[in-house]
Amino acid sequence: MKVTPKKVLFITPYPFDSAGSQRFRFEQYFTYLQEHNIFYKQVPFLDQTTWKIFYKEGKLLIKAWGFVKGLLRRLYCLFIVSAYDRVFIHREAAPIGPPIIEYIIAKILQKKIIFDFDDSIWLSDSSTSNTTLRKLKSSGNKTSKIIEYSYKVYAGNQYLADYASHYNSNVVVVPTIVNTDHHKPLRNQKKSKICIGWTGTHTTLKHFEAIIPTLEKLYKKHKETIYFKLIANKQVHYDTLDLVSTIWNKNGEIDQLSELDIGIMPLPNDKWSNGKCGFKAIQYMALEIPTIVSPVGMNTQLIENNITGFICESEDEWLMAFETLIANESLRIQMGKKARQKIINEFSYESTKDLFVSNLC
Repeated sequence: MKVTPKKVLFITPYPFDSAGSQRFRFEQYFTYLQEHNIFYKQVPFLDQTTWKIFYKEGKLLIKAWGFVKGLLRRLYCLFIVSAYDRVFIHREAAPIGPPIIEYIIAKILQKKIIFDFDDSIWLSDSSTSNTTLRKLKSSGNKTSKIIEYSYKVYAGNQYLADYASHYNSNVVVVPTIVNTDHHKPLRNQKKSKICIGWTGTHTTLKHFEAIIPTLEKLYKKHKETIYFKLIANKQVHYDTLDLVSTIWNKNGEIDQLSELDIGIMPLPNDKWSNGKCGFKAIQYMALEIPTIVSPVGMNTQLIENNITGFICESEDEWLMAFETLIANESLRIQMGKKARQKIINEFSYESTKDLFVSNLC
C-alpha cells in the first residue's frame, strides 16, 4: 500500500522562484502540497548572490565562495534528511563531481529519492556559457547513476523517460507546465503590423539565428505588414530585420509575450534538442498565440499540425506557414483558442497537480 509522504525535502540547483526549470516543473505545486498536509523544505545549491552571476564570465572568487557555501548546504542536507519521507532532487545535488550526495542519501541513509529532469543532461551541454563549469562537470554517466539510485524518476517528456527506463523501471512522464490562470491571453489594442516572436536565453539564441535567412526572405516580401520581437536575457540587433529586442522580465513576461501574433520555436534535430520539453510553445499556446515549430522532441506532441499551429521542417514549409497565418487573422484566432485548450487539458497546473502529488508516494 502506497503511503502519501508527509515531509518532502527538495534539493535544487537554484534558489526558489529564480529559474524557469524549477518554477514550471515543481515550485508551482508547493501550495498544493500544503493543501494536502505535505510539509516541504527547499535547499538550493546556489544562493541568490551566486545565482545572479553564475552564468556570466568572470567573478571567479565570488563564484568559488558561492560553491563552497553550496557544498556546505549539501552537507547540511545529509544531517536533516532523516526527518523527511522523500527527497526530491532536480537535475543533480551538486553541479560538479560524481553523485556522492545522491549515493549517501539512497544507499547509506536509505531514503527514497525522486529524481526530476527536463533536458538531455547526460550529454555535454554545449549551450552552457560558463567554461569553468563545463571543465568541472563529471563524466556523462552521472545522470544514469542518479537514476539508478532513485526510487522514482520524473521525466519531462517521453524521450527522457525512454533514456531513464534503461536504468530504472519506475519512471513517470511529468510535463513542464504553466498555470493557465497566470498564463492567459491579454486583449491588447490592435496593432498596425503583425508581430512574429521568439523567447529564450542567450544560450538558445543560436536556434533563432538559424532561422534568420528564412525570416529575411519573409520580411523582404512583407515589410509593410510584419515585424519581429525577441525576448531574451540580452539585447540583440539584426540589421536585416525590423526587430524589437526586449530584456525578459519575470513580472512582465505575460505582457511581453502577449504582443506576439505568431510564436516560433525552431530547433535542430539533435540529441540535446530532442530532450527539450517544448516550453516556448507551451507559453505561446497558453496565451492563444498560434505557434510554428520544428518537428523535434515534445513539439510534435504539443502541436497538432494545421489545428493548433504548424509543424515545419523545410524552409518552404516555414514560409508557407508564415504566409498562411499572416494572410488570415481569423485562422490565427481560431488556432490560438484551440492551442490554449490543449494546454489547459494536458499541460496546465490544474491538469497535472494530482499526477505530481500522487507520484510522490
